[in-house]
Amino acid sequence: MLYNQLFTMLRPFFISRWWNSLSNNDMMEMYVNISLEDMYWFYDWIFKIKEEDLTSTVNWDYLKWDLKYNIDRPIDIWDQNWNRLYPTTSSLDSWEEWADVKIWENFIITKSDVTAINIKYYSAYKWIEFNKNWTDPLPCPNKFIPALINKIYDLASPISYFEDDNVVPRYQIAVRQLNELKNNDWVSADVYFMPDKSL
Repeated sequence: MLYNQLFTMLRPFFISRWWNSLSNNDMMEMYVNISLEDMYWFYDWIFKIKEEDLTSTVNWDYLKWDLKYNIDRPIDIWDQNWNRLYPTTSSLDSWEEWADVKIWENFIITKSDVTAINIKYYSAYKWIEFNKNWTDPLPCPNKFIPALINKIYDLASPISYFEDDNVVPRYQIAVRQLNELKNNDWVSADVYFMPDKSL
């Protein structure tokens, strides 16, 4: 689903409750970002794992390697000879003896003797801007949309729960939905059932 499709789906909820002022683009952008961020960090989802073969973009005493996504934390980093590289996040002023790679938000720096990098990492959620990301796809699979919508509605309408104490908050519904997704997340990633042709 694209961001503009999500916004179009969400807006009638606000308008039907006479909350037009809560459905302007700035407010919708905030609801979507906060809810996606919350959902993104709920669990180490398989869709957050990215793998890239990098090429260097700057050639000084150090080499800069741009990542396609913002990095939360690395899983594995290998050089051209499949030697493991060990990361740090400290400054360029001094290299620790054990540190081969310095990690920033969306790039890494290495010493100049590295000629190729393969990296596997957990990507971080990058907040959208309505005017820039209008036609970008959401950073999660479509199966997360029901939980995401419940999180957005919960964030945008906290006062409505005081009207009836018997109402289950949408946040609790979203957490239940995310727990169901979490319980099945490993199945799609770790298990592949090969058809048995011997029968």
